[in-house]
Amino acid sequence: MGKMDPKQFGNLPPAAFGGFQPKQMKKMSQELLTEMEPAAFKQINPDAFGGFKPKKFNSLPDNLIGQIDDGQFGELKPKLIGKMDEEIITSLKPKALEGMNEKQGKKMSQDVASEFDPAQIRAIQPEALAAMSTQVFGLLEGNLSTSQLNGLELLGDGEDIGGPVV
Repeated sequence: MGKMDPKQFGNLPPAAFGGFQPKQMKKMSQELLTEMEPAAFKQINPDAFGGFKPKKFNSLPDNLIGQIDDGQFGELKPKLIGKMDEEIITSLKPKALEGMNEKQGKKMSQDVASEFDPAQIRAIQPEALAAMSTQVFGLLEGNLSTSQLNGLELLGDGEDIGGPVV
């Protein structure tokens, strides 16, 4: 994949990216990713997002980051979540964060969590919130919705879910 001519790559229809696999994403050159049209990027198979390494992901342009949906976000490796750059975090649409899973929540760093805006925080599912460290959860707690708090309460049901008792 990394050896494809950028002109050929640019001529692929957006639907062609629906079959991408993690190994292809891992091998794709930064140049090809940077030149990708947002409509094509949006069509990338969510599973392929598991092929991103932190450096490559953090180098994506804002117009591509804004296309990431919840399914794609949910496939990012947990280790990558804790290493996201500030510019990446601020470019993510709240809808993308709906896809955060428990493993990703567990790897969330205070640096990353401190960059979320209230709309992004309110998009995170209770299961991911429950997996976060007490310190990370504490940074987000003031912006949680009633629905999230109720979801955390239902998850807790008397057992330790990792975050503070609500």
